[in-house]
Formats: sequence, structure tokens, C-alpha cells
Amino acid sequence: MRHIWGGALADARSPGLMDINMDGIDGIEATRRIVGAHPGIRVVLLSTYDLADLPHDARTSGAIAYVNKDDFGTRVLRRLWERGIGDGFDETGS
Repeated sequence: MRHIWGGALADARSPGLMDINMDGIDGIEATRRIVGAHPGIRVVLLSTYDLADLPHDARTSGAIAYVNKDDFGTRVLRRLWERGIGDGFDETGS
């Protein structure tokens, strides 16, 4: 994880994207570990889950937002950034 997140760990001002479904360790647990070790890191979870199906652990993982992959794009990222990304868990999925 450190290798993958090296850039984000060096610049905590930039949010990192974390896919919930990954091989080995899931993105929710990876987020929990990264944020636990580096509290200034801001992670946005990304997946295909509808909000109703989003695992509860996603909301308590330390991530600042969730974006559904179908909605993902510059418009959504700009909105998160302009809202002051990191002011609480933002559910931006469909």
C-alpha cells in the first residue's frame, strides 16, 4: 500500500481515490489503515455500489466521500473539492 499511496502520503492536501473492491485487501480496510497511520490523508471511496448497498464500514473507514463509478468525472471531483472536501462523509453515488 505504501508504494501505491506514496504520492498521496507525501502531499496530504490532495485526495486519493480508493476502489472498494480490490484483490487481497479491500479498499475499505486499506482506507482504514492508511487514514489510521496518516490522519491528514483524504480518501474518496469509489465503486459501483448504489448508496443503499454501500457497506456500512465504508462510512466508518475514515474516507471523506463515496463516488459511484457511473457518476465519476471532473464535475463530481470539482464539486467535492469546492465544498471543502473533508468536511464529513459525502455520499455522491447514485
